[in-house]
This record gives sequence, C-alpha cells and structure tokens, in this order.
Amino acid sequence: MIAEKPIWVRHEGMQIFSIDVQPGGLRFATGGGDHKVRIWNMKSIGRNLENNESGQRLLATLRDHFGSVNCVRWAKHGRYIASGSDDQAILVHERKPGSGTTEFGSGEPPDIENWKVAMTLRGHTADVVDLNWSPDDSILASGSLDNTIHIWNMSNGICTAVLRGHSSLVKGVTWDPIGSFIASQSDDKTVIIWRTSDWSLAHRTDGHWTKSLGSTFFRRLGWSPCGHFITTTHGFQKPRHSAPVLERGEWAATFDFLGHNAPIIVVKFNHSMFRRNLTSSQEAKVAAIGWSNGASKIGGKESQPYNVIAIGSQDRTITVWTTASPRPLFVAKHFFTQSVVDLAWSPDGYSLFACSLDGTAATFHFDVKELGYKLSDAELDELKRSRYGDVRGRQANLAESPAQLLLEAASVKQTTGKKVAADVQPNKMPAKSSVNLGVITKASEPQADDGKKSGGAAGDGLNKVATSGRISSPVKQREYRRADGRKRIIPEAVGVPVQQENITSGPQSQASDFPPVSSGNKRIIMEWFLAMVV
Repeated sequence: MIAEKPIWVRHEGMQIFSIDVQPGGLRFATGGGDHKVRIWNMKSIGRNLENNESGQRLLATLRDHFGSVNCVRWAKHGRYIASGSDDQAILVHERKPGSGTTEFGSGEPPDIENWKVAMTLRGHTADVVDLNWSPDDSILASGSLDNTIHIWNMSNGICTAVLRGHSSLVKGVTWDPIGSFIASQSDDKTVIIWRTSDWSLAHRTDGHWTKSLGSTFFRRLGWSPCGHFITTTHGFQKPRHSAPVLERGEWAATFDFLGHNAPIIVVKFNHSMFRRNLTSSQEAKVAAIGWSNGASKIGGKESQPYNVIAIGSQDRTITVWTTASPRPLFVAKHFFTQSVVDLAWSPDGYSLFACSLDGTAATFHFDVKELGYKLSDAELDELKRSRYGDVRGRQANLAESPAQLLLEAASVKQTTGKKVAADVQPNKMPAKSSVNLGVITKASEPQADDGKKSGGAAGDGLNKVATSGRISSPVKQREYRRADGRKRIIPEAVGVPVQQENITSGPQSQASDFPPVSSGNKRIIMEWFLAMVV
C-alpha cells in the first residue's frame, strides 16, 4: 500500500466536506467551506505523475454556490457533477467546449476547463448534506437538514417526490444498485428503506443506534455493489463505536464493523467485488449459483467473492475491511488532525481517496495482493442476476410520481372496461346507443366526493368520469339537407347510458331505473344542437 498527502489539494485553508472520483478516472472533485467546487487532474496523483505532461493540477473552480459545499457526486456516465450546499440548492455542472474563466480580482489564473451550470434544483428549505445518483443516472436523491429526501427527475430537473418519514435531520442517502430501493439515515436514530416504485416507506429500522453517542454533521451510509448489504454509520456497541450492517429483505442488523473510538461518519463500498484467486468465467458462474449474503458457498474458499469497504470516523482514522475477514485489512492513523468526513474509490477499485475537516485530502493505493482480484463487470452482473434475476432496465420502470401511478391504474381500469363492454355488446338486442352527458357527470360526482372523504387524490374522481365517458357509445343523430345545400345535424337526446343498456332487458326496466327526460330539457337540448350548421 502506498499513501500520499497531496498538499496542493486545498480550499484556501477552509474545511473540505466532500470528495468524489469521476467514473472515467480522469478527474476528482472536492467541495469545501470556501463555497467552491474544485475539479482536479487525476494525473497529478503520485502513481500517475509521469503521465501528466501538462503539469496542470487544478482544472476548474466552480464558484456558483453561496454557501459551504457539503457534497459533490459525479454521475456514473461522468458528464455531470452534482453539488449540494448550505445555500439549500443543488447545482449540476457539465463541461462545455473551450477554456474557463476566473473570478475578477482573485488573482488566480483562468480555469483550464470550462464547466457551467446545466441545472439548478431548488426545493429544500435547509442545508443539503448528501446526494446519490440512481444506477442509470436518471434520478438524483438528496438528503437535507429539513428532515426530507427529495427525488429529482434529471431529464427536466423537476422534483417528483418528497419523502417525509424522518423526525429529525437527514444526513445520508444511498441508492440500491438493483434500483428497487433507496435508504436514508437521520439524527432521529433510524434508517428508512424507501421503495422506488411508488416512493412509499418499505421499512423503518431502529434500535441499532439508540445507544449512539455524540453527534456528527454527516451519516453517510453505503450500499454494497452486490445489493445485499447496507452499512450504516454512528452505531455503538459498548465500549466501541460501530457500523451496523443491514441485510436485504429482513433489513435487520446481521453484524457490525467494530473498533473505532469515536462515531463513524462515512462508509464507502468499493464499486466491485473481489476474490483471492483469479478464476475463469466458468468458475465464476458456478460460484454465483451458491452465492448468498454477498459470497459463494460453493467452490474453494479462495474463489469466494467478497466486498471491500472503507470506513471514516470522528477519531480521525480510516479502516478498510473485507466481508471475508473479521479484522480490518488496513488502518490509517495520524493522516488527519480532524474528522474524516468523506471517502471515494477509484474506478479500478485499487485507490481510496479521503478528505477531512482539517482541509486536507489523502490517497491510498492498494495492490492485488492486498485487496485481491477484482471481479469483471460481467461477473458482478452474473452475481446479481443469480439472486435478483435480470436487473437490466429495472430503473426504466420507475414511476416519476405517485400521481403517475394513479393515472396508470385508471388506464388499466379503462382497458378492462372496454374489453367487458366489447364482450357483452354483441350478445344483446340492438338499442339506441345514445348517451346523456349530464347523467354521467352527475353520477360520477358522488364518486369524486367519496374519494375526497376517504383521503384519495382529487384525480380519482376525474379519472372515473373519463372512464364512464370512454366506455359509452357515440351519440346517435339524424342528418338532412336544407334547400340551400347546407347540412343540419339533430341528435336524439335519450338519457340511457350504454352501461345500463347492457344490464337491463327492455324499455320497461330502463324507465324504472332512470327518470325520463323532461320535455323542457329535451327542447333546450334540441334548440342548442339546431344552432349548429356544418
């Protein structure tokens, strides 16, 4: 392992709250107390120094926030970088052609790269402290000190859902790599699992953090790449602080990472899984069949895949663990003088980046002998597929909002109603296929009122009206030509809905169920339609 402290990574002597590595591995970003996001050249880091022909370290400084930048997160495609701040806003930057500018009077050289705000997301009423992109980058989740999680549609920048379940500050959010859930952790000492299908609360877990001591500004929990584990922060098992690990499905703590002397602030899973020995693709498939809880039960011990996780604490230390060992693989002490608040893994999985409130950053480079052999993307996909089925396109089926779910449900009812009407219609005697729109509207009004009383959305009543209108047949009408050649259309007003015709057997039963249309009403309807000249 090689450790490095790049002293040139700084925010004008202010605290560094967040760090993240671009998925392509060309850049990494930091956010700090100077209200800025800084984008750095990865080639300036130790092992890549010989490849940095330009010698440029700082590529761009983004100065669009008006408060401390608490979180920076790259989208998985690498084109966007999102940042959350004390100014209650989330900014999404993207790179534009050409070189950048500089702040007037700062004395700094112009930016090498040109990064501009592509989207501004406003809706939180307090500091935004954590961000996480969905597996396909279509949605961004944000956690805030206003006790809520906001869900943002990144195609248009609209907030599609606000998740209100915590009774105190939300300090961490993480996305399920399968795309079915997100998890959030709060100062109310609970972790909530939310469904992404309708943004409802799936499970609330408590008890593991009731004895936790002290307070931290972040509680950055993490989800394992296999999708089976959530490692949380700020746990406590006397006499040590811990990181409780929840297992998917039961959402109960199965074990803890123990050993830190102060509250744990951040956990970060490696993007991939590892194994001790390099195996063939066929052996990987065999291992996947018996895979359980993130590891295989079939095959030799050396071929079992395992997760690698880094933990940062208020005790100023970093530990690196594997799920294959009860002891930490690596402990980093004396690198920082204040709390470790954020961690990030490089795309190749063998470098760890960390930042601290002391305003510095550090990098740790591991080799294969220490972490093991990284599983390929195909092998990791096979592991997930063996447990969860085909997860490709899972994210594309997410509803944008609860209202969309109501509309989809109404659409299904309409389709079902049309099929029923089509099956019944050929078997009945011919009848007048006219409809009185006033009767349908009045009949549906009590349904809308009932929906409001029962707490349903106002859209339900409207959907029911639309359903009745669509099932009904077109109005029957008489046409004739005037002497001057113009055509008149005269509809026949008979107040019998088609649905009732399908159920009743004749004119007598129609008269008993529906009152006849009065001559006065019929005259008004006829006069209105006679005024129409085509």
